[in-house]
Amino acid sequence: MSHFGILPDSVDRMIYSPEHQARLMELRREIEARYDLELQSAGYFQRLRIRRMIELEFSIARKTIEPSDLAL
Repeated sequence: MSHFGILPDSVDRMIYSPEHQARLMELRREIEARYDLELQSAGYFQRLRIRRMIELEFSIARKTIEPSDLAL
């Protein structure tokens, strides 16, 4: 058996583990909480813009806690 089959499986197990999923949910809640007041007073298009900012911030933060493809 090749060692190349072991690393991707380990990464998948880590990414889909309940602990990692809980951390991602916590991270999303933290980011959304920072924008909560702004969202409450925003109009429709402002909410769309804020939601996009939340998604972008979450995506960037998620990359810092997940292993890079280049690291393997």
